Amino acid sequence: MSEALAPRTDRTLQQRGLDLARSPRIYGIVALLIAYSIVRTWSSYDQFVAASIGLYAIVGAGLVLLVGVSGQLSLGHAAFLAVGAYSATNISMETGWGLPGEIAVALVVSIAVGALVGLPSLRLSGLYLAVGTLALGFAGQQLLYNWEEVTGGGFGESVGDIQIGNRLYTLVDATFLLLGISFVLVSNLLRGRTGRALNAIRTAEPAARAVGIEVARRRVLAFSMSSALAGVGGVLYAHAVSRVTPETFNVDLSIFLVIMVIIGGQRSLLGALLGAAFVVGLPEQFRDLQDYDGLIYGAILLVLIQFSPDGLVGLGQKIVAVVRRRRSGVDDEEAMIEREVEAAMAALEESPDIVGEIAEREAVVVEGAGDVEVDEVEATAFTGSAGRLDLTLPGLPLRLTDVEVSYGGVRAVEGVSFTVAAGEVAGLIGPNGAGKTTLFNAITGLTKATGSIAFGDTDLTPLSVRRRVAAGLGRTFQNLSLHEGMTPIDHVLVGAHRHVRYNTFAEMVWWPTVARAEREAVAMALDLLELLGLTEVARERADLLPYDLQKRVDVARALASRPRILMLDEPAAGLPSDEADALIDRVLTLTRASGTSVMIIEHNVELVSRVCDQVRVLDAGLLIADARPAEILQDERVVEAYLGG
Repeated sequence: MSEALAPRTDRTLQQRGLDLARSPRIYGIVALLIAYSIVRTWSSYDQFVAASIGLYAIVGAGLVLLVGVSGQLSLGHAAFLAVGAYSATNISMETGWGLPGEIAVALVVSIAVGALVGLPSLRLSGLYLAVGTLALGFAGQQLLYNWEEVTGGGFGESVGDIQIGNRLYTLVDATFLLLGISFVLVSNLLRGRTGRALNAIRTAEPAARAVGIEVARRRVLAFSMSSALAGVGGVLYAHAVSRVTPETFNVDLSIFLVIMVIIGGQRSLLGALLGAAFVVGLPEQFRDLQDYDGLIYGAILLVLIQFSPDGLVGLGQKIVAVVRRRRSGVDDEEAMIEREVEAAMAALEESPDIVGEIAEREAVVVEGAGDVEVDEVEATAFTGSAGRLDLTLPGLPLRLTDVEVSYGGVRAVEGVSFTVAAGEVAGLIGPNGAGKTTLFNAITGLTKATGSIAFGDTDLTPLSVRRRVAAGLGRTFQNLSLHEGMTPIDHVLVGAHRHVRYNTFAEMVWWPTVARAEREAVAMALDLLELLGLTEVARERADLLPYDLQKRVDVARALASRPRILMLDEPAAGLPSDEADALIDRVLTLTRASGTSVMIIEHNVELVSRVCDQVRVLDAGLLIADARPAEILQDERVVEAYLGG
């Protein structure tokens, strides 16, 4: 393989040190330390206000993860705040465990309750999930009033001093410490595979499932982490108010928390901090208006929704973008993107023919491919023994037997049977509504089907989407299903989700193995994007790129999952013929070099005839032809059903 394919892992330790020094996380830690040293000089009341902002920012960080990133709206988070608060009252008054014990109990209980509450999110979403958590808020408050042994009923419970070991600490000390730890842990989750997975699920769940992301597990994880941070905030809240009563933890508080992160910016930790400062600190400066806080917050929300849906953080980003455009001499954002894309296309034309170098390699001969089981094709690294990008996974035969898909009384696919040989480039054509995409969905598990679907020696029929991806199925989408706000690099890393291997705990603390895995994954992503001519736009928003580049991003995401069969759903649709040919040729050059099987749904019969070894034709859900391209064009049934008679 050409040296041009070597991952970019040659950065020196000095360069990595410079990158770390420029990291926003380092700036954030330094800013937090400076803020702490300043707050320590304030009056006791001002310190209380600052600590209140900090504890609400901790709760907000959890809501950023849950509401902003994973897209799950919770209106019952006051219940988790109560869990932390009453953990503090009981542990501090009944034991000598101190603050660490209070935090530990709050985390255990909050995570357990959060996981249970998160289970409905596997079946509910949007308004229904919000209503479900709202019910939790009502029920939780009633439980607090009636469970007098733990909560003290309406009279409430007192809390002891903040103690770690034999030493006492102030509320500000504890708040800034826990705020820093919480923000670092959540920041690490957001920049790792967890954050990418949650963003992918929120923006295009079918595409996320199609690359093997564990949707159910990630949603429950988001609920658990968010509830844990609310529990930590509850511990600090108890120490802030000294006596905890059930009346505090009502539905209004839950709604207040959601409003807080929306005002600040629901997908940013900075937004959680700004939102907390806005809704807690601002009223202290305008106490005469506190009776109108609901009206004020409502008006601000309406303004932000209209002009800055991403809150105060988004507003700041827009201002920065305007300044950047004016400095660059471009007043219009679309013009700036157009200029960057033109530069990318020019660079592509001048770039070396990397794909051509791959094409010169000897074709891979697949021997005994049918003997590979699903467990044998579990996630593997992207680099071979020489440390180079390795996308060489040989194909397996795909066998469909009497596959049917029904929606009520309508059969979208009826009794379809055929076999795609290992390494074959197979075409699937037919008029609109013939059932082509439905058949793809059935093969990949996104749609329930009857009959038998086998890949190699593995029966895919009973397997989940994730297990089918593990077996080697990869696909693109007719409507692209790109992830809003994410870059081409992000899309490739989403596609590579199964192959970037580390656990969630290691990710939260950003263990050295995690940092190494991420560097290798990014290097792989850049190499793959270079192969598809996307290097110059690798860090632009993919959903704002021209359509032809978006098509390439979709293909890159599918290739990153390392499929044994690549299923392309209308890859040339909407593209000029020369761009369509260029895209297909690039993809097939890569797959033929590795022996990967390919299935193509396409209306461009000329393109299908040129690149496919075998063509299948669907009409009204029925397979009406299965032959070589030259024979298909002469088939009267195909001419009548597809080519217009």
